[in-house]
Amino acid sequence: MARFLATPENEWKLLLQPHLPDWMFVSDLKVARYFYEGLPLGLPIDWGAWAKPVLFWSAFMLIIFSMMVFMACIFRKE
Repeated sequence: MARFLATPENEWKLLLQPHLPDWMFVSDLKVARYFYEGLPLGLPIDWGAWAKPVLFWSAFMLIIFSMMVFMACIFRKE
């Protein structure tokens, strides 16, 4: 979403975008605009643009959640 929110004032296009991999974030500007502003009537969701980022962030959040559960089990009071 940094591609959609990049402006000349914050310089994200120069500072952030070269370091953001395409598979981690939605890279299509039109898809990002539709996310923030809503889809036009009758247009389907472009699931192909969302597949890789959703899978990555879902796996990442599952790992973080599992880590928190395991840490709670390790440090629980007996």
